[in-house]
Order: sequence, then C-alpha cells, then structure tokens
Amino acid sequence: MKIQLRPYILQDQNQLVLLANNPNVSANLNDQFPYPFTNQDALNCINKANQPNSRIIEFAITVDQIFCGAISFTFGHDIYSHCGEIGYWLGQPYWNLGIMNQAIKHMIEYIFTNYDTKIIVVRVFSRNLASKKILVKNNFELLVSLKNYGYKRGEFLNIELYELTIEKYQLSLKNQSI
Repeated sequence: MKIQLRPYILQDQNQLVLLANNPNVSANLNDQFPYPFTNQDALNCINKANQPNSRIIEFAITVDQIFCGAISFTFGHDIYSHCGEIGYWLGQPYWNLGIMNQAIKHMIEYIFTNYDTKIIVVRVFSRNLASKKILVKNNFELLVSLKNYGYKRGEFLNIELYELTIEKYQLSLKNQSI
C-alpha cells in the first residue's frame, strides 16, 4: 500500500464526491466542509486547492494512486506567523488502515523541511478518538480541552488542541535513528 500526498487533479472529482458525501466523514469536520457534498462542491474544492494561495497548502491523499482523502496546512499570520494548523479527512472505507497516520507524518516532514514553521497545531473534537490517537502517535501533545467550544449539528462539542513543536519533531527523528 503506497500512501502519497499530491495536488488534486480533475480526475479526483468522482471519488471525492463518493467519499465526502458521507455524514460520518463530515461529522468531525468544520462546517465549511459541506454535507451533502455535491459534484459542484468537489469541483470547487479541486479548483480552490489548485489556486496559488500563500496561506494554505492542500494535498490529496492517495493510496496506490487512488484518491482517498485530503490534508491541508494553514499558515498562521501576524504574531502567529511561526505557527500553522493541519486539517485532514479520510473517506470511511479507508479508516483504520494506518493511512492518515502516514499522511500526517508526510505533511509534518514537508512543513518542517520546507518552511520556517516552528509549531504545528491541530484542533479535534474530543469525541474523535481515532484522530487523537493518530496525533499522539505523531508526537503531538495535548495542550488544552475547550468545553463546549464547537457547535455542530445542534450540539455543543468539546474541542481539543494539540501541538507539535519543531524541537519535539527533531528530537523524535534523533530517537528514531538510535
């Protein structure tokens, strides 16, 4: 199973709709990710991801060259210019296969290698146990749990904020090579 991050291509559209138009996928995402997810939403997503934007990088996640999800990095600005946030989702047929763990690893390496980012953060709903587990596997540390901070589908939800510093990332690389 070969996991890669690459730019979106127009041929991703049908698979994107198939995977994204799922209430279980959208349940743990921001509301800017529409549900239901239509062909037009997929086309908008592909076009937006491929437009030059100095604040956001977005990649398709593929397994053996088949689209299965997406991962993005939003650069901080102003006093947060040394930080940024990763966001991600994976189609339900691809859950629990280790794909997102590898995608996050690839994204972390890409960001810390190519940009002057010092801190990567991720916000997740507290109920999203799989996502929290993946973050811990990738050396993220829980900073804070914010009670009733999010509101989704008529329900207030707790949000957890995780961070990975470049120092902790570099230390984890050293420990892997020992």
